[in-house]
Amino acid sequence: MERKINYLILILLFPLLMAAATPAERVYNAYINGDMEQWRLVLKEVQQLRSPSLKDRLERVNYQYGYIAWCIGNSRYDEAKEWIPRMAADLDVLEKASYSLSTVYAYKAAYYGYRIGVSKLQAPFLGPKSNDYAKKAIKTDAGNPLGYQQYGNILFYTPFLFGGSKEDAAGHLLKAMKLMEAKPEQLQWNWNYLSLLTAIAELYYETDNQKMAVYYLQKTLTKEPAYQWVKNELLPLYLKKNNKK
Repeated sequence: MERKINYLILILLFPLLMAAATPAERVYNAYINGDMEQWRLVLKEVQQLRSPSLKDRLERVNYQYGYIAWCIGNSRYDEAKEWIPRMAADLDVLEKASYSLSTVYAYKAAYYGYRIGVSKLQAPFLGPKSNDYAKKAIKTDAGNPLGYQQYGNILFYTPFLFGGSKEDAAGHLLKAMKLMEAKPEQLQWNWNYLSLLTAIAELYYETDNQKMAVYYLQKTLTKEPAYQWVKNELLPLYLKKNNKK
């Protein structure tokens, strides 16, 4: 009976506990659980802030950045098109204020990549802009992992004939990882770190280095054992292919 009462109390308190969690915590939990509806709700809430500070805007861009990527990856192009202009608006305010410019430039690299994602015909025009902003992010602050992460992503997804290089991509993504891990206090509730480790694993998988791909997925689960996509889908798939070799 006591167990049932405790369970009922937890159910009743759950909405209050969720409300007490910060947006960063809620987005992180949405990420590891694959709950993009929760991510969307957080994004809608922070989008409605009446007088967001520059810090608020930069945090909001991070949530937009992740959600738009998911929309494009799941062919929800109309929804991506709704959020891309909002991301652009926040980035314009931040850039004009010269606030955290390296990070802003890194997100602008992603922004142009997203515009290509919803309209492939724009690739010849927007691809160079994305590339330039990623380089600009690194040049502005060589200690900012996000610049290396964006440039690594660009090199990975750009065809070889147009300057892409999976080897160079790996170098930049690994550099981003080392920079992130050099500041462990910034890894709490940091979905970007998990995303980066997963991207490194996927890069190795795509280049037929199954051993390293599995290593980085296991490293990811060491950091976050509850990361559902890696735990339930990617790692079993990679292990299966690795065992066949």
